Amino acid sequence: MKSPSQFFHRFLSSTSSTSFLTTNFSKPIAKRLTIQNLIKRGVTPSISDLNRYLSFLLRSERLKLCLSLFSQIISNSITPNPKSNGFVACALLKSCGGSKDSENFISYLGNFGIKADDGILNALVDKVCVLEKDPDWAFGLLQEFVKNYELLPSRNTLSTLTSAFCYSCEMDTAVKVFEVMSASKIECLNWNYVCSMLISGYSKIGKLELGIRFYERVKKLGRFSPNLVTYTALADALCKDGRIEEASYLVSEMEEKGIVLDPVLYSSLISGYIRKGLLMDGLMKYCEMIKNGLSPDVVNYTNIIEGFCKEGSVEKVFGFLNEMTRRNIIPNLVTLTALIGGFCKRGRFKEALQVYYKFEELGISSDNFAETILIDSMCKNGDLDMAVGFLREMKNKGIKPGTVTYNALINGLCKAGRTNEASEVAQGLVADNFTYTTLLHGFLKERDERGIIEIKKRLEISNLSMDIVTCNMLIKALFAIGKVGDACNLFDEMLERDLVADSVTYCTMIDGYCKNGESNKAVDLFKQCRESSPHLSSACHNFIIRRLIKAGRLDMAVHIFVDLVNELLVPDSCTSFKLFLAQFEESGAEGVLKLVREIENFENGAVLSSICDYGINFLSWKKCPNEALKMYLSLHKRGLRITCKTSNMLLKSLIQNRIEECTTLCFLCECIKLHGIFDITTLNLLSLRSSRSMSQGVISDGLVREAVLKLVKEAKINDACNIVEKENKNGTSIDLSIICTSVIDGLCKAGSIEKALDLCESMRERGICSNVELYNSILNGLCNQGCFVEAFRVLDALERSDVQLTVYTLYPCNSCFMQRRPFEGCKQGVR
Repeated sequence: MKSPSQFFHRFLSSTSSTSFLTTNFSKPIAKRLTIQNLIKRGVTPSISDLNRYLSFLLRSERLKLCLSLFSQIISNSITPNPKSNGFVACALLKSCGGSKDSENFISYLGNFGIKADDGILNALVDKVCVLEKDPDWAFGLLQEFVKNYELLPSRNTLSTLTSAFCYSCEMDTAVKVFEVMSASKIECLNWNYVCSMLISGYSKIGKLELGIRFYERVKKLGRFSPNLVTYTALADALCKDGRIEEASYLVSEMEEKGIVLDPVLYSSLISGYIRKGLLMDGLMKYCEMIKNGLSPDVVNYTNIIEGFCKEGSVEKVFGFLNEMTRRNIIPNLVTLTALIGGFCKRGRFKEALQVYYKFEELGISSDNFAETILIDSMCKNGDLDMAVGFLREMKNKGIKPGTVTYNALINGLCKAGRTNEASEVAQGLVADNFTYTTLLHGFLKERDERGIIEIKKRLEISNLSMDIVTCNMLIKALFAIGKVGDACNLFDEMLERDLVADSVTYCTMIDGYCKNGESNKAVDLFKQCRESSPHLSSACHNFIIRRLIKAGRLDMAVHIFVDLVNELLVPDSCTSFKLFLAQFEESGAEGVLKLVREIENFENGAVLSSICDYGINFLSWKKCPNEALKMYLSLHKRGLRITCKTSNMLLKSLIQNRIEECTTLCFLCECIKLHGIFDITTLNLLSLRSSRSMSQGVISDGLVREAVLKLVKEAKINDACNIVEKENKNGTSIDLSIICTSVIDGLCKAGSIEKALDLCESMRERGICSNVELYNSILNGLCNQGCFVEAFRVLDALERSDVQLTVYTLYPCNSCFMQRRPFEGCKQGVR
């Protein structure tokens, strides 16, 4: 007797596939094919046999019959398995007609008498994520099932849904799914898989910190123990974020737990070290991986090769390439592209081309990135003809260059002044905004009116949606060739083109109006700009102020300058200088003071201090120290300071223009109090200290000594020497022995031994006592210069004097002789 399963197989085979597919399934035949009839005849088919039948109906697009059969399976108490649910889910998705309304889909399910259960839920969510690649729809179905039937998906379904959101970079929804399900009754959620997917998803969208925080938050829940997959995802995120030390600490934690590292994790670590510029550390990790018995893969080798190539040491990669050959590891596209970049960086285009020809030999399809690197490098190196020839060769081989590759050549030709040739290359190209912007910039630089008009026509014919950069460049080009009306029309059409004017747009328009003598329109446009953008950047203010000054509208420039300060924005030094210069030429120094008076009552001290700083500098430069001092005093009343550089400039102006001594000295003392003794201030101070008309005791002798020592410390030995000589000539009562000793020591260390000896002679003439430290410096300087005879003469003179010698006095001579003649030198030193 035949088994029920064999009977069912015979029953299926008794109907030919052709007749089965072409039959309309009338009601009598449908009745004969019901499962109830099979059961009445003593046949209970297994779910495996029924799955074969469901699969056949699905493949033959008999979707309604497939769904009807599944309904019979349920009603006859035959338990479907995940495979059955999968077939039914596919049939439902195909028969719904593309509708993605989750609520209607649930009701559509009931039309076939199919009862919703967790098996159908899991199958539907999986198929929508995998086949339809629409996680949002899958999530909507999940919510409807939970709301209407209180069903919960399996852990694998949740993992699939979370992964789908991560792959589509919808990280907020992925986290929402995770949070909803982690708070539910599902305790067997695959935490490691989901956690690693979420961390990798955040890495993919560049929000690495959020991925790391997510891991820390999940870890605090204490519901899972991270495995190798989770650790690898986390280490990769840390390395990409530049936190290589934390990644290393994580690896130590893994080793403590006994988790064995794999090549994938090592690859992340090596890449992290190299990305941070720590190539040697990356190599050490590579060696550690080999030592641990792990075989490196193509990714590991690629990371090392890419690191050397970025460093410019392409020669060092040949050893790794040979090792790859020994291990039968074939370089991939990324490896060869890194090699091409390394050779191009060194200007070795022949070797780069040889690597490029390896693509064809290894059967690797290029992604046009390697070609772009080659052409861009050739253009930057000035080998434009080679770049054009290489592009022609690509076309002859049937390789279709992309727009980015063409743009690299067009950009290089335009920069070299060969814009017409670049325009010919762009003919017939599906150009983008970068292409048109580059060509417009090239023709604008060459003042080629015909070229600009031609590119404008091409841009209009292409129906390309201009971005703001291309629009700004076209407006500038139209103004440059005198097409003011076209430029204005394009500006007016920006809203229709869904473009919002930025500060560059307004600056371009203002520049165009001013150059065409329409400064009133420029001012009106600036007002419009301020109304549309209340928080306008200082760059726009600075630009229009400079243009108005150039156009002779000084009054309006001053008005905008005051508005700029009112908005607590600081004008740049160039704008301030041009405005002060224009005011000075029109009204002299009083005009500059008048301009500053208009803003001196503003509350913001930082802005006022900055502008007054520019003003004092300008007036000092124009030899108007009295007015500069007035500006400084008005600033000083408010407790505001100027920079050290401006103080020095004003002090210099006061000295050079012979302003009365009392005023100069008062300001000088103020400068010393605020800024100390630096550079020009120090020299001016000491020049005054040495002048005959200076009142005795205004500046202390200690201050002079401090200044000289400061100069010696800063290696400005000549300046210090000049000051000491002036003090000697003026017959000062300061004890110069310490100062002179410091200066002489500095001169000797700087190698200026002759000046040091001259200063010693000057000290002897003045009767300044020399101490043993001074002689030690002289002896050390002479020996370092190789003047051994002179050094021993000084030593002989010291022996005859009352100066008590120390071990440091004999050391320089003994040391130098030891270097020349070791044994004889030692004996002579001892004698």
